[in-house]
Amino acid sequence: SVDGASAGLSCLLASIGRLLNLPLASDWIYSATIGDTGELGRVNSVVKKAKGIKSYCPAVQHFVIGNYDTDTSSTIKEIQSLGINVYSFKTIQEAFNTIPIGPFKSIHEAIEHSMEQWVSEKTNSLHQLIENTFLSVLQGFHQIHGWGSLRNMMMRIRNHPDLWNKLSNDAQYKLDITVLIASRYISGKHSDLQSSTCPVLFTNAHLEWLSTCRETERLQILPHMMQQLNELPESILCPEEILALVQSDLPNQNQNWIIPLHLKLAGSWGRYLTTHTNRYKEAYDWQVLCFEQWCNHGFYEQASYPICALLDLSQSLPQHTDHIEDMWRDFAQKPNAKVSQIRRFIPKHWQHKLFGDL
Repeated sequence: SVDGASAGLSCLLASIGRLLNLPLASDWIYSATIGDTGELGRVNSVVKKAKGIKSYCPAVQHFVIGNYDTDTSSTIKEIQSLGINVYSFKTIQEAFNTIPIGPFKSIHEAIEHSMEQWVSEKTNSLHQLIENTFLSVLQGFHQIHGWGSLRNMMMRIRNHPDLWNKLSNDAQYKLDITVLIASRYISGKHSDLQSSTCPVLFTNAHLEWLSTCRETERLQILPHMMQQLNELPESILCPEEILALVQSDLPNQNQNWIIPLHLKLAGSWGRYLTTHTNRYKEAYDWQVLCFEQWCNHGFYEQASYPICALLDLSQSLPQHTDHIEDMWRDFAQKPNAKVSQIRRFIPKHWQHKLFGDL
């Protein structure tokens, strides 16, 4: 497998090659981190990597690296002394203007060509791209490395009048929601960014589409919209209507539950009650329901979300503290509970009580 921050640019380019159905040049190699807003950064031991390339990949003639600030010039010279051409870029867009792909001189040129093909073709490859990206984003994954890169590609399609007009209404709304979710992830990692960095807003037209789309799609989208209200509220122009739609879709005893989807929606509603109202007992009941149902169905990793929410709620509901602690200790014994990974999300007032001095 290939992982780690230094594989960021390589993963991005591989994803783009797959999306465009074009091969990357065999005599180019890449090693740079990617920030959520598109900046390329340094990686560790880049000169050692260059020496390894020279020894084991003699056909490689071009090496792309990120920005090394004041060390950029000396780093380039050291790698060039090995007989390798070096290119240092500060942003993805700079790299796209230089890196070749397939028969094209640059990725930028290849993307422009692909857009022209999408305009003229009669197949639905563009719709498939948007659908696949939309479904991945609903699960919290970006097909293109970095939420900024994903949002930029979707906005290029949205701002291209011929492509945008070619899309069905369904595809247009899914593209917009993809951009909204990507903007929220970016905002969460870069809280200093202004609200104007969200290029798409959720309007009454989006709400009307959401109200009438397939139930499984709506149940996946609504938890994200609740998160938008929490983290990027200015992106939602009809918050009261969203809340009403959520309440109408909450699970009840008189319906067949779609377990993962209804529980995620119920959890998002419980979090909203905690952060935006003083209805703590109602929030507690929803989170207990989610915790018990996730555990009953063996989704122990998902159960970590309501148990952390319950630990947080205990300060507002001290009468339930003992019950919450019992639920935690039962949860900690479950397979795949991944306690060590979620510990950082546990409120500070519980840390010592649950973990002692560790």
